[in-house]
Amino acid sequence: MKSTFLTISQPARASYVIKKSKFIADIAPVSNAVAAKGMLAQLTAATPKANHHCYAYRLVENPPAERFSDDGEPVGTAGKPLLEILHHHQLENTLIVVTRYFGGIKLGAGGLIRAYAQAANVAVAQTTLCEKTLARQLTISLDYPQLNKLRSFLDQQQLPILKTTYTEQVTITTAVPVAQVSTFQARVTERLTGQAHYQLGAECYLTSPPQP
Repeated sequence: MKSTFLTISQPARASYVIKKSKFIADIAPVSNAVAAKGMLAQLTAATPKANHHCYAYRLVENPPAERFSDDGEPVGTAGKPLLEILHHHQLENTLIVVTRYFGGIKLGAGGLIRAYAQAANVAVAQTTLCEKTLARQLTISLDYPQLNKLRSFLDQQQLPILKTTYTEQVTITTAVPVAQVSTFQARVTERLTGQAHYQLGAECYLTSPPQP
């Protein structure tokens, strides 16, 4: 799995009109090809009178995957420009679908490329970017008197508390960037004077604002 990548935090929609043709761009975060195809099918079904539903997506997979479609537009005038927008903004696990209602005036190949790219760029501007960092879930078991120390440390490190269980001891599940797991455990052990036990869990991604 990729250690870090840039994506979007929420779907967005934007529209662009030129020479009576209307281009509606939808951008959405997707985790895999099934999700991307499902979103495409949903948008297509919602606009049955549209002339074209062109799309592009990039996925963080092993190996990475990317797909695009002109959906009946001249080859290279729709899907590829959308894919280039994703590359330009370095977005992955992201789908762009641009729905076109033909206005009766042909735009030509260059006009189509510019129109699809413009609609996609406006949609990107309407959403919020975020960075995903590969992490491991880590469950920490400790005695109750140590709980506030651990919570304070997690807050300082801006790490989430995914789950808390109260039994004879407290167990807290967090997620730590893969590259920092060993260092994190050592620092927690030091703060809690050795009174903690750890269990590594599944890999996941942490979400944070993009780095400048």
